[in-house]
Amino acid sequence: MGGLWIDIKPNKIALKHEWVFAYYYEYPSDRADARWYGAFLFRNSDHRTIFGIREYWDDLPHQNDLRHLATRVVIDDDLRQSLISENPDLPKWWKRH
Repeated sequence: MGGLWIDIKPNKIALKHEWVFAYYYEYPSDRADARWYGAFLFRNSDHRTIFGIREYWDDLPHQNDLRHLATRVVIDDDLRQSLISENPDLPKWWKRH
């Protein structure tokens, strides 16, 4: 995991929320498959017990699109639930950020 991290803030919303967002990406030169890789990641802020991810290959999103997605995760429970993952590597990823 030698990629780069960017903190993502949702668009301005009035709701208080418990979610922290980031975007992780890797250059093709850093990967065995020589493809661009990106992952929109989120977790709950207090307990770090819930983790979510949406992955991207080659066609990476713009930061404004990620901010919009973060906003949707805060306000849309169905979307948030669809992105929640039990992947045991996600807590390890967050420890590096």
